[in-house]
This record gives sequence, structure tokens and C-alpha cells, in this order.
Amino acid sequence: MSTYVISDIHGCYREFMQLLHRIKFDERKDILYILGDIIDRGPGTEEVFEWVYKRYGKCVHMCIGNHEELFCDFVHFRESELATQKIMKKYKQSQLDISWVLTSDLEGEVKEELLYYYNYIETGKADSYDKYGTIAQLEENGKNMKYLKKMRKFFEELPYYFELTVDDVEFYLVHAYISEPVEECSKEDMLWSRAYPDGKPGVPDKVVIFGHTPTTGARYNGIGGVAVQKFEENNSITVNIDCGCCWRFEKSKLALLRLDDLKVFYSNINKNKFVMEVL
Repeated sequence: MSTYVISDIHGCYREFMQLLHRIKFDERKDILYILGDIIDRGPGTEEVFEWVYKRYGKCVHMCIGNHEELFCDFVHFRESELATQKIMKKYKQSQLDISWVLTSDLEGEVKEELLYYYNYIETGKADSYDKYGTIAQLEENGKNMKYLKKMRKFFEELPYYFELTVDDVEFYLVHAYISEPVEECSKEDMLWSRAYPDGKPGVPDKVVIFGHTPTTGARYNGIGGVAVQKFEENNSITVNIDCGCCWRFEKSKLALLRLDDLKVFYSNINKNKFVMEVL
């Protein structure tokens, strides 16, 4: 039995399967922890999700990432869009006028629904998530709102981090980062904070494994491999395993870490990148 950790697959199903084949992953006895962001950017969101969904709680465990949170918010918005259309039709409104919403004698829940929809549009969140193309990709594959709600329910029930011990080594596994004191780390920190070299120490006497910030970016000098850092002040070790598989960098690939002996496995370099941004 071996215990593995991977993060930020981002729809790179081909590279994911390549890695599992490379380590000869045995679903009967091996365990895989996934640190969020299995969706968006890459072309295989549905394939990765289905693989994880069918094995979750058996040989696979997963914590939520920021992209799963964004997805859940967007599906809620799509539901709100349908509800808003029905409300507008009922009240014979051709368009959503915020002054009408605020001044009319609407029921509390109705007004709340309209305000949620209006604010989501106004803040640009809808356009922001649309750029990943995930919803369009799923709909092109024939997936309807029922399927999107199935994905959302799965994501919403995921934990924010794991704490486990393997061969007397104590680990924290999280999407973005976690530090001391753990109980004071917000969910936002665990999903969105950026952990750069020479940043904030991890949990004392523990090994913190995370993703979210690709090591192919400038702040990691584009190393494109797993980045390990030890903090002498509290005897903590941090390990960034996001090697930017979906990003358009020379060394973009997936990384997988075996906790039993801390051996790292890599997929082949991804020559079909999908995103060009610099962190």
C-alpha cells in the first residue's frame, strides 16, 4: 500500500492517467489524495471529475480548491438566472431594473433572489468564470443543469484540508496554504492564499503539502518542479506540488508525491498548454 498526493490537475486528464499508469496505481490498496482544482482550463474536466467521483471515499480523497468554489458559485448563479427569468415574466418586466427591485413590494425571498443575480452580474463574476470554458465544454458534451448540480453537491461536501501521519511523519494537505495556528486559518486562506519562496512558515514540526501557485511562474524562478522549503524558526517544511500542467510554460507538467518515501513522479512535459498567465 502506498499513499500519494497530487494537486491542480485542471482537466489535464491525459497527463493524469499517464502518471497513474507510471506509478502502477492499484485501486485495491493504494490511496490518492487530491488537493483541489481538478476542473477548468484543460480539455478533460468531465473525464477527471468522473474518475474522481466514482472512486471518492474508496481509494481517492479530495479537498476543495478555489476553482471548485468558483464552479459552485457559478452553478448557483445559473440557477438564479432561471429563477430571475420566471420572476421577471410573472411581474411583466422586460429587463431587470435595480430601482424596481429595491422600491417594489416584493416578497423577501424574491427580492433576495433578484439582488443576488444582479450583484453577480455587476461584479463581473459571470464573465470571469466563463473564460475557463468549463460550462460550455460540459454542455457541448450533453451535460445539463442536473449534472452541474451533481458536481456542485460533490464539491460543496469536500473538506478544506487533511491531517494525516505516514510512517511517523505528520502532514497537512491543503489546496493553497495552511500555517500556525491552524484553527485561525480561514477557508479563504486555504483556497486562495499564495505561498511563495521565503514566505510564511508552515505548521511547526509538520510537513505542509499544497498546490495552487505553479512553480513554473516567475516567483519560483520557473523551476517547474516540486519546490521544498524548510523553515528553521519553527522546524516546518512546505512542499509545493503544483507544477503548472495546464500553463503555457516550458516545464509545465503534473507532479505526484508518494508520502511513504517522498519520491516525486512527473508526467511528460505538457506541449498542449491552455493558459498564458504569469503569477
